[in-house]
Amino acid sequence: MFEGNTANLQMLNPLIVDAKLEKTVYRCKVLKYEEGSEEIYLSLENGVLQNILLDAVYECRIAAHPEGVACKGIIKERCLNEQGSILHLKIEAGFYEINIK
Repeated sequence: MFEGNTANLQMLNPLIVDAKLEKTVYRCKVLKYEEGSEEIYLSLENGVLQNILLDAVYECRIAAHPEGVACKGIIKERCLNEQGSILHLKIEAGFYEINIK
């Protein structure tokens, strides 16, 4: 459904008491979206993998989708493999349309 699209990932809320809100927008490519399990796999295209917290809520906006859609979730896993820097996002609030004009 979203595979191959560009996505923007940004922290919304750190879950650790003393953690600072990071305002960096990370550009990613959607590798796989599993609708049934509400999980999305992203390839990080900018930034440092270790700067993305596992204890924070992130918003993932699908940039190329005509209606403009986004979801909220928590990074469950981050790893480096032959495909690059990979993020596994567990979706907590499903995709919704962005109605800002």
